[in-house]
Amino acid sequence: MTTAEKRTALVTGANRGIGLAIARQLAQRDIKVLIGARDQDKGIAACKQLQSEGLDAYFILIDVTRAISIEAAIGKIKDDFRCLDILVNNAGIMIDTQSGILELDRTVFHNTLTTNVFGPLLLAQACIPLMKTNGYGRIVNMASILGLILLALTWLALRGMGSNDKPRRHLPRRSPDDHHAHGP
Repeated sequence: MTTAEKRTALVTGANRGIGLAIARQLAQRDIKVLIGARDQDKGIAACKQLQSEGLDAYFILIDVTRAISIEAAIGKIKDDFRCLDILVNNAGIMIDTQSGILELDRTVFHNTLTTNVFGPLLLAQACIPLMKTNGYGRIVNMASILGLILLALTWLALRGMGSNDKPRRHLPRRSPDDHHAHGP
């Protein structure tokens, strides 16, 4: 495959860990890899590491929690690479590992959802038109087991289930006078 025919992949959270490993493996398969990271210094360092291994890697500054950052990154990809074939949504956070879902601070929960749920969705929405122009596209969404458990626990908590309860379609409704008869 010539350089012009090479597939191009954006891997978010690629400055370390699983993201960097995914980027390395894609590059080893003759795919041009865009190292997506919100920390410029760490992203550039990861990019240089892959380049020192003889791999085709480039840095893209992107913070999946900020629409303006996503737009800027997609603009740079269009301008510099003209196409995007593969998106690996790997960026994610885990801020609080100590609290149970019912005690989790709302701000922590909001920031986690923004990064782990809304960010990948917004990025996919931004990437798909670019993939369509090239007639090819693949999106891989990474998730941790803990993230899936958190999602399930959130669903259960929102559905009003206790450990011994059966699933309910709706939470019981109270009339305005019920709070006087049953307490707060």
